[in-house]
Amino acid sequence: MATNIPRSCFVLATKHTTTPFLYHTRTLTSPSIPLRNHSICRYSRSFSTQNSSNEDDAPTQVSSEDSVDPSAMSEEAPKPRRSFLQKRAASVSAKKSSGPKLEPVAPKKPTKKIAPKITPHEKEIFGGLLKKIGYKHDGVNAEIDPKAKPLSPEKQVEMTELVAMFGNLLQDPQKQRAAKKALKKQEYEMRVAQRKAAEKAANAETKEAMPSAPSGPRRIKLSDLGYVEPASSAADEVMISVPSAIQMVVEKESEHIEFALFQAVEEGKGDMGVWEVCKERIFSMLRHLDEETFAQASTEDLAAVERPETETPAPRPSGPLRIPPAVPTTPVLAALYPKTLLIAFRLLNTHFPRSLLISQFHSTIKEHGRLSAMLGASSGLYDELITYQWRVCKDLPAVIGILREMNQLGVNPSNKSRGLLTNVIVRQGRDLKAYEESPDGREFFWNLPSNREAFEELTCKDGWMDKIEAASNEAKQQRLSRTFQRQFS
Repeated sequence: MATNIPRSCFVLATKHTTTPFLYHTRTLTSPSIPLRNHSICRYSRSFSTQNSSNEDDAPTQVSSEDSVDPSAMSEEAPKPRRSFLQKRAASVSAKKSSGPKLEPVAPKKPTKKIAPKITPHEKEIFGGLLKKIGYKHDGVNAEIDPKAKPLSPEKQVEMTELVAMFGNLLQDPQKQRAAKKALKKQEYEMRVAQRKAAEKAANAETKEAMPSAPSGPRRIKLSDLGYVEPASSAADEVMISVPSAIQMVVEKESEHIEFALFQAVEEGKGDMGVWEVCKERIFSMLRHLDEETFAQASTEDLAAVERPETETPAPRPSGPLRIPPAVPTTPVLAALYPKTLLIAFRLLNTHFPRSLLISQFHSTIKEHGRLSAMLGASSGLYDELITYQWRVCKDLPAVIGILREMNQLGVNPSNKSRGLLTNVIVRQGRDLKAYEESPDGREFFWNLPSNREAFEELTCKDGWMDKIEAASNEAKQQRLSRTFQRQFS
């Protein structure tokens, strides 16, 4: 029975099974040979890993299939079934190929190992221990402290070796501190030397630039002014400075002019008598000056102040004024002219409030020329003019005109003028409220075009009130700075 079974079929039948070969007979293997061969072929293709012996037997298997059933091979073979491991391996490889490629990370450079170093604190501790033991380190050699207890020869040898070994460690902090002190001292000395050299050079340049000054400021004998009659020869030796002499002359001459004005009032000459005194004694001062002499006043006065005592000024005509020859004329007139103008205006305003000369006083000052307007400009006179134009004339545009003139001449309004302008603003608000509550049918004073324009110019942003406040604050800061410099100079 076994002889009828071909050997190749027997080999193929027993290739992939664990049952004994005696069971592989026709009675036990009911499937046909072509079907079995087809299943064996498909089973063998489903695995990719086989032994070398199976690969050697593959030709024999193919030849047996051809010999058994050639028609079965003509049919299309189905696709091999993939195992779970193959599917898993394919999915992992696909993810790796589709994912972003990571750039290679550069290897980190190995950091340098810092050698251990003894800190200054440890050095100080070590030095303290040596001192406690009885050793003092001074420079390079180590010496034994005589106050300490004596050590045995062996310990002395050990301590000497230790001190010799660590002596440089103890010496480093001392050397560093000494070097730092020496460097700081050297830098300080260099800065001091540079500062002294710069000051010396600046002083030399200043001395070269400044002209040679006389031995001292000029002083005048009090008897040369002619105001005091000396009772004895000792009074002739009283000396005063030139500014003091100028102030004395201004006071004396203003008293003389004021006396003449009051004398005209007492004699009943009226406002015209006062005006005649103003023309003869006040406005006539301008004949002693012109614009050229006034422009040169600073240099001439300086030369007069610095003139040596041996030089005597040449006599000059003083007209109605009695100015001593030893006193310069220009500074006397610059102080006397505005002072006497203020005295005359107050006298007219007090004794003759309804006089037309009061309204002409300001225009007359300007009619005498630019020099008269500049010399006569004073905050006191402008205070009186503003008060007169508002309280007597109720002329707000004229007040604004006076403020413009003060701004051109560089005269700052005083606290009196600031208070008056503030009262003007308060008065306008009060009048407007009263007019709205009970209008009387008459034309409102503040609704006049000239008054409305003047009030707007006074109270608008960056108007005259803002300018006056800014100038007042600036003057206050300047006074404080001068006081501070005077205290610490």
